[in-house]
Amino acid sequence: MKTRLKWFGLLALVTTLFFWKIVLSDQFSMILEYEGANQGYSWYHFSAASLQKGVLPLWDPYTHSGRSFSGEMQTGLFYPLKLPLYLWPLEEGKPLSERGFHILYVFAHLLAASFMFLLAEELGLERFPAFVSAICFGLGGFVGKTMWPDMVDSAIWLPLIFLFLLRALNAGLTAKGAAHAALAGAAMGMSVLGGRLHVPLMEGLVVVSAAAFFACAPCFEQSRPAKRDERAIRSLIPLGGTALSRPLMWAAIAVAIVAVIAFAVSAVQLLPSMEYSKMAIRALGGDLTMPARQKIPYAHLNDGFLPNAIFAFFLVYPFGGNIGHGEVSPYLGVLPSLLAGIGIWRGWKQPWVRYLAGLAVLSFFYSLGFFTLLHGLLYALVPYLWMGREPGRFICLTHFALALLAGFGVQAVLSEQAPEFLPRLLKPLRWVVGLVAAGLAVQAMLNYPPVNEWSYFALTFLLAALIFVTCAAHGRRGREMQAIAVLLILFDFGPTHWIIRNKAQESSKGTNHLALLLNCRKMADFLKAQPGLFRVDISGSGEPNIGDLYGIQTTGGMSATELDYYGRFLALDRRAFDLLNVRYLVRKQALPNDKLVFQDGTWSIYENAGGYPRAWVVHQAEVEPSAGALLQRVGSASFDARQAALLARPLETQLEPAAAGQADTAEVMDYGANRIQARVRARSRGLLVLSEVDYPGWRATVNGAPAAIHRVDGLLRGVVVPPGESTIVFRYAPRSVLAGALLSCVSLLAIAGFAVVVFRKPAVGRGP
Repeated sequence: MKTRLKWFGLLALVTTLFFWKIVLSDQFSMILEYEGANQGYSWYHFSAASLQKGVLPLWDPYTHSGRSFSGEMQTGLFYPLKLPLYLWPLEEGKPLSERGFHILYVFAHLLAASFMFLLAEELGLERFPAFVSAICFGLGGFVGKTMWPDMVDSAIWLPLIFLFLLRALNAGLTAKGAAHAALAGAAMGMSVLGGRLHVPLMEGLVVVSAAAFFACAPCFEQSRPAKRDERAIRSLIPLGGTALSRPLMWAAIAVAIVAVIAFAVSAVQLLPSMEYSKMAIRALGGDLTMPARQKIPYAHLNDGFLPNAIFAFFLVYPFGGNIGHGEVSPYLGVLPSLLAGIGIWRGWKQPWVRYLAGLAVLSFFYSLGFFTLLHGLLYALVPYLWMGREPGRFICLTHFALALLAGFGVQAVLSEQAPEFLPRLLKPLRWVVGLVAAGLAVQAMLNYPPVNEWSYFALTFLLAALIFVTCAAHGRRGREMQAIAVLLILFDFGPTHWIIRNKAQESSKGTNHLALLLNCRKMADFLKAQPGLFRVDISGSGEPNIGDLYGIQTTGGMSATELDYYGRFLALDRRAFDLLNVRYLVRKQALPNDKLVFQDGTWSIYENAGGYPRAWVVHQAEVEPSAGALLQRVGSASFDARQAALLARPLETQLEPAAAGQADTAEVMDYGANRIQARVRARSRGLLVLSEVDYPGWRATVNGAPAAIHRVDGLLRGVVVPPGESTIVFRYAPRSVLAGALLSCVSLLAIAGFAVVVFRKPAVGRGP
C-alpha cells in the first residue's frame, strides 16, 4: 500500500507540474473561449453564488427569462466533486475564482490518471507501466485535451467502471461479483452526474461489449467460477437450474446491475432532465431545430473525422489540420502510439489486449462518421446512440484503449529479460523515420504544401522514439530509461495542449472572451442600479452571459437546448419583449426608435418604453386550443394582454368583470430563484398574470390555499385571485428532483452498505 501511495503521489506531482500554466501562474487560462466563459464558468458562478446564500439553484431566473437549471444536464449541478468549487469563498461583488475553476479541472485529470493506474494494475501491469498508462490517459488524448469541464468530469470514470466490471465478471454473480457490478454502476452514475450524456453512452457500449467478449471468448474458459461459486450464485439469485452457471447469463446480469445502479445513482439529474427534454428543442445548425427527444436525422450527425485522420496518430497537425470536425485530434503522442502498437504485438495472447485493440480500432472507425459502415449500423441499431451526435468524440474510447496498450508496450520494452523482438523492430522503425524525414525535405524544397513547425515537431519525437527503442535494444532498461520515457511523453503532450492559452495574446486578438465578459461589469452595474424588476434582451455577436455572472435577468443565455414554447414565443420579437417585462435592449448597432441610456464603447443600452410590468390582473379569459393560432393572436396589434388572457383550456373558476372605480393592482413583494411572493388588490375575481415562464414543478398558493397555475398567452403563469387583497406565493419544488434525490441517496447508501457487508465477510475456508 505504501508503494502504491508513492505512485499516486508521483502522479499528483506530475499532474500539477504538467498544468503549471494554470496552477502556478495567472498568465494563462483554459476558459478564454466563448462557450467556456459564457457557459461553464458562468454556470459555476451562478451555482456557487446561490449555494453560498443558502439557495439550491434549481431554477435559474437570469437566463431564458427563467429556466430549469436542474433540468439542463450540462450544468452538472449535482456532480458532488464540484462542491468544493461551489463553496470556494466569493468576494463581495467579484466573480468565481478563476484559480479555483482551474484547480478543479486539474484535480479531475489527477483522478483520471489515478483510476487508470488502478485499472492497469488490475490487468496485470507492473507499477511503472501502469504509471505510463495513467499519464497517457489523464494528461493526453481526449481527457487531457478536452476543453469542456463537464465532458472531462464524465470521461474520467471510464477506467473505474471497467475495473469494477472486470472484477464482477471474474467473480461471477456471487455476492462479491454483484457488489463489484454495483460499484461499476455507481461509477457510471457519477459519469452521468458529470453532465455529458455522450460519454456515458460510450461507456455503456464498453460495458456491453466487454461483458459479451468475456462471456463468448473461449480464452476465458480456464477462469470460469468453480462449482462452489455455482452454489453461491443459486443462493444469491434463486432462479434454480444450471443456466446461471453459463458465462453469458453472468455477463447479462452484470450488465443489468450496472445499468440499474447507474440510473439510480444519477436519478437526481436524470429525472429532471427527462422531464425537461419532453418540452425542449435542440439546434441542428442555422435556423433548424427539432424536439430534443426526437431521433436526430442521420444527415446531421456530421462532426466526424476524415479518413486521413489516421495519420494524426503520429503527426500533430497533418494536412494543415484538415482532418475533419472532431473536437479532439486522434493524436495521442508518438511514443505512446508506438508503445501501444508494441503492446498489441507482444501481448496478443492476453485476452484483454485483444479486446482493447479491437475497441481502439472500432471506436476510431466509428469516429469517421459517414465514411464507415459501422457508424450507420450503430446509429440504426443502438437505441439513443444518436444522442452522442458528434462521432468524433468516440476517439475517447480509442485513446482509453491505446493508453492501456501503451502500458503493455512499455512493460514489454523495459522488461528485465532482454526482449528479442527489439532488434527486429528497429529496421522498420528506421525506415519510417527516414521516409518521414525525406518527405519533409522534399516538401520544404518544393514549399508545397507549406511545411509548418508541427511537422518538424513530429519528426523530432519520431527520432526520439527511435533512439529510445535503440537504447532498450542495447540493454538499457533501468530507471534512467523509465525517466526518459516519461519525459518524452510529457514533452510531447505539453506543446500540443492547445486549450490552455495566454491571456494577453488572446486579448490582443480580441478572443479573450473571459475578459470580454468581465469587462461588462460597468454595464451590469448600471442595470443593477435601476429600480424594480425587469429583464434585458441582448442581441449581437458574442453575447455575454451577464445573467448568470452578474445576476441580471435576461431573455437569452447559454444552453444546449431551450423550451420549445419559449423559442416560439420569442419569435414574436418586440411583442414578446413587452410581455416578458423587458425594459432594456442591449445592442451593438444603433436603435434609432429607442432611447439610448448607456454606452460603454462596445454595447449600447436602449430603453424599451412598451415593456409590461412583472405582474398584472385581467378579468377576461379567452380559450384558443391551437398553439399556433394562440401565438398568432398574441402577436397581433389588436390583442391587448393587459385586458384579456389567452388560454389553451378554460378556467375552472369563472372570472368576474372588472369593477368600476379604482384599478386593480399587482406587485411582486419578494423575488427569489425558487420562490416569488406577490400581493394583489382586486375589486372582483380576476386572473393574476405573472411575467414568468410557466414550467412543471412550480406550485402556487393564494392566501395559503393551493391554487392551480394556468399557462397564459402561450408562456406566462396565471393564477385566479379573489376580490380583495391576496397574497400569492409561487414555489419551485419539482417532484422530479425530490424523487431523484431520494432514489440517488438511497441507492448510494444501499451500495455502500452492501459493499461493506460483502467485502468484510471472511473468505470461505479461512479463519476469522
